[in-house]
Amino acid sequence: MRYLAACGLALAAAAGPVAAQQAPGIETEIGIYGFGVAIGGDASAGGAEMDIDLPFGDVWDALEGLVLAYAEHRRGNWIYFARAEYMDLDGFEAETSRGPVSVEARAGMAQWTVQGFAGYRVTDRATQAGRLTADLLGGLRYVSIDMDVDASLAAFGRETRRDFGKRVEFTDPVVALRAKHVWNDAWGLAGWIDLGGFGAGSEFSTSAEITIDRQWSNGWRAFGGWKYFTFDYEDGPLEMQPTYSGPVLGVSYRF
Repeated sequence: MRYLAACGLALAAAAGPVAAQQAPGIETEIGIYGFGVAIGGDASAGGAEMDIDLPFGDVWDALEGLVLAYAEHRRGNWIYFARAEYMDLDGFEAETSRGPVSVEARAGMAQWTVQGFAGYRVTDRATQAGRLTADLLGGLRYVSIDMDVDASLAAFGRETRRDFGKRVEFTDPVVALRAKHVWNDAWGLAGWIDLGGFGAGSEFSTSAEITIDRQWSNGWRAFGGWKYFTFDYEDGPLEMQPTYSGPVLGVSYRF
């Protein structure tokens, strides 16, 4: 079921100004980014199980549309952060076999992942090597996946074909921790980890990322690093446990 979302998914690694400020202020930052996602994991539907193994090259070949962007507003220690990701993929092909049962599928999918957070800066202090900040955030993660599938199931010498469309849609409550360490006015290291789902939308979801940031005095920032995202979703006979991982690269402007 390589038609599963290649969202890829994917997050603005450590969105926020690299150079932490001691004095409370008002800042807004907007950015765009890319996610070189590879998809793994597994899925099952109606007793048919499928291992997912889709490298970035296959995702790129199937890509029809892509939007990855975020915005953040900070007022003193308070933080408001929103992120929107859209990916349209067409032409996924997958096949697997387990004993006398084999499955072949060709599919397309379109996915929206929209997130919104509010948070508070809990740490802002000098270190021997620069400055450390940490933010606690809470919010919601909405995922919508529209899939069109042409599948063939062969078992004990008999073959069954089925065409169908499916929408997977859920909203997860999410808690997150973001930390940054800046060495000087130009360079910094940032990390993000979150946990969500808890049975309210998906059974469980989590993402983690780490980036190196380069900030310029005119407000521009470039960042690059690595991101991982997974969720466990169940809806009747459908079960999905995909994983998304790969490099992240983006730019932003702060004002």
